Amino acid sequence: MYIDYNDSSNYSNKKAKNGIYIFLIIILTLVLTIGVVYLVNGNSFSFNKQPEEEPEQIFLNETTLYLEKGKSEKLQIVFPEDIDNQNFTWKSSDSNVTVSNDGTVYANEVGTSVVTVTSDTGQTVTCEVVVSEEEIKLEDITIDVENLELEVGDIYQFTLTTTPIDLNFDLNLTWESSNSSVATIDDGIVKAVGVGNSTITVATTNGKTATCNVIVKEKEILPTKVSLSASDIAIIEGDTFDLELIQEPSDATLDGISWKSSDTSVAIVNEDGKINTLQSGIAIITATTKNDKAASCIVIVKEAKVEIVAESITLNKTNVTLDLGESVKLIETINPNNTENKDVTWTSSNTSVATVDNNGNVTSVGKGTTTITVKTVNDKIATCTINVIKLDIKTFDQRNNAVVSYFSSTSRNMKSVYKSSNCNSSSNRCDIPKTYQTAITGNIKIYEYNEATKTKTYLKTVDKNYLPYNMVPNVIYYLESESNPNSNEYIKLTGDTRMINIPKIRNVRDIGGKKADGGTINYGLVYRGANPSYVSDINIATTIFQNLGIGTVVDLRSSSDFRKVKKYYASLEKVNCVAGYFLGSTNIAGTRCGVETVMKSVVSGKGAYFHCAVGKHRTGTVAYLLEGLLGVSLEDRLDDYELSYFYGAASNTIRTYSSIQGMSKRLSKYPGASDQERIISWYLSTSKNIENDLELVNKFRSTMINGTPTIYKIENGKIVAA
Repeated sequence: MYIDYNDSSNYSNKKAKNGIYIFLIIILTLVLTIGVVYLVNGNSFSFNKQPEEEPEQIFLNETTLYLEKGKSEKLQIVFPEDIDNQNFTWKSSDSNVTVSNDGTVYANEVGTSVVTVTSDTGQTVTCEVVVSEEEIKLEDITIDVENLELEVGDIYQFTLTTTPIDLNFDLNLTWESSNSSVATIDDGIVKAVGVGNSTITVATTNGKTATCNVIVKEKEILPTKVSLSASDIAIIEGDTFDLELIQEPSDATLDGISWKSSDTSVAIVNEDGKINTLQSGIAIITATTKNDKAASCIVIVKEAKVEIVAESITLNKTNVTLDLGESVKLIETINPNNTENKDVTWTSSNTSVATVDNNGNVTSVGKGTTTITVKTVNDKIATCTINVIKLDIKTFDQRNNAVVSYFSSTSRNMKSVYKSSNCNSSSNRCDIPKTYQTAITGNIKIYEYNEATKTKTYLKTVDKNYLPYNMVPNVIYYLESESNPNSNEYIKLTGDTRMINIPKIRNVRDIGGKKADGGTINYGLVYRGANPSYVSDINIATTIFQNLGIGTVVDLRSSSDFRKVKKYYASLEKVNCVAGYFLGSTNIAGTRCGVETVMKSVVSGKGAYFHCAVGKHRTGTVAYLLEGLLGVSLEDRLDDYELSYFYGAASNTIRTYSSIQGMSKRLSKYPGASDQERIISWYLSTSKNIENDLELVNKFRSTMINGTPTIYKIENGKIVAA
């Protein structure tokens, strides 16, 4: 075909024909697409194929059926709406029960069977049928809850349980509410209608009942929004402010609100929203409901412009005892501590006794009593009683001239000491100490006086003749007449050596006062001396021993000598330990016995006195060992040994090899880094129970020494510090 492109009319016709062709093609495409969809979706024009619905599940009105033999009952199908379009097949699992096509169950024989019903859609449900010989009667009925709490408007469906369970006969239940204004009951459904209590009762025709106590409360309405009556306040310290919590809705429950302050030193808030301010600062008060809705208020507390005055004033001391010329500083405390004007004035009620300056410095000027008063500008006062005493301490050295000469001598030449001190058997025997003679008559009350605290501690009351046996060196004693308190005095014994003057008994002294391991040996525990039976009056000597605190007498002499004097000092324990001289090979066991007996007596709480004939060699040997065991230096032990020679017409006047050097040499073979450890080793060398004996040594040392002595133990067969 020939087309003339230059012919415009021909071109227009051609273009119109082409448009028609395109429209026909589009229509054809749509028809084909719709047809395909129609075929794919099962001749339906739905673009999404719906799934087939599952058949509804069927149910029976009973899951367990109890029948008496020979009886029957019809089971009802709880079915879907299209029940009329379905068929059902009934079947029994056992011949003791048969079932008809309408669901009627016949109890033929006693036993159990399962009845099954099946729909034509394949749904099945079963019921267990129990056949009994006689009718099963109701024994009991209970409600699922005994106590039930509801809010107004709530409902609750009770569930009943019967005994036997799942009884299928008609129970003919009767429901009743004791207070229908609180709760109503209809066929097991309780409804809360008002606040209060009601008892719901269910009863059967055969008289079985069950109850439930129902408590109905107001319907709680929780707030959806809260705010405070003020979002910020400025208040003066000490003032109060009441905040109110506003809730939405307005009838929301108001209980369960908690209040909190961010800074309780600035402001606190109580459970009603009342704010109490304490000091200047900023605190945020927050109220929170039980469902965590919260609101806050910023509280700015400003300082009050009110003067703070003193409420009270106290002193650091209320009663002070001063020596004449002594001073003390009294310190006042004004309450409250932020009192603005803390100016005070000081006065003394008796300036002839003590004066006080503007800073509370008190100075004693005369014997007597005065009251120091401090007063604030608003007349608050505090007082302190000042007692001024004229403390006149008398000192007394009980050592005789020979002892004084001995300690001041560098030669330790006993003959020269004897000569210079006129020591002889007929006149001034150098082992007899001086005795303090008090001017107080009659019985004397003895107090120990503490110079630092100016206090007195009562000790005992004694006859003036026994006064020397109740005082030890370097302690201040206040002595007072029992019958006349105005007759008194202060006395202190000087020096460390405590010598005891007991007529007819030689060389008696306390081993206390010496420096030892970790402290100083206590006075009044261990004494040494000569044979105590030499006294002319045993009763007087016994009283002196008792005043010294002695409970055990250790006789280091022979058994025959001991037997002669055993009858004396009946009130005291007497022990015989036949000691040797200078730690020689003879009577080592007796020497050890003497040391051990003294230790046991002291540990048991009794003072000990050990002696031989004149208190020299055997007594000196035991003393040398006891003092060494306590850690007394060799020089002090030698001094103590030499002092034993101070008695009339002494023949031995200097240390001898046998008396001193021999002991040191014999002890050197025992293990130990010091004489103290070597003497302990010597004591334990013949022990039958080393642990017990070492424990005795440690207890003796801790009792005798005023301080912290070393504690020893056995380690690898050696004595070492614990």
